[in-house]
Amino acid sequence: MIDPPVQVDGARVAVLGLGRSGMAVARLLNQMGASVYASDVSTADHVVVTARVLVDEGIDARAGGHDRELLAGCDWVVVSPGIPPDAEVLVAPPVSDRPIFSEIEVAWWFARAPVAAVTGTNGKTTTTALLGAVAQTGGISVS
Repeated sequence: MIDPPVQVDGARVAVLGLGRSGMAVARLLNQMGASVYASDVSTADHVVVTARVLVDEGIDARAGGHDRELLAGCDWVVVSPGIPPDAEVLVAPPVSDRPIFSEIEVAWWFARAPVAAVTGTNGKTTTTALLGAVAQTGGISVS
């Protein structure tokens, strides 16, 4: 675990994107004492279900758009990797005026084990398999 660069406990945080990792980071931040507003522009069934599940857990979650008024009340923002950096919601106030972090970065703040991160467009599966094999050869448990 590292010290986050922003206040988490008591902060109002926006989570943009309600995929699996968006749901996970919204839950994590809620558990860490943040007040979370989570949203997604999609109204696909799985996104609506995710929003409902989060609402049932006490998280303000909405499908079908991002509420600029609620975003304006947030201290910082967590963005899904599926949202392009030039998306309107990210480049316009109030989000453009706030610190923005990726879901992966926020999860890393709270990781209790060493992390090896693999990014990129191609070769992630192969690279991850090779890293796992090297770690196991060195006696490190991987999962």
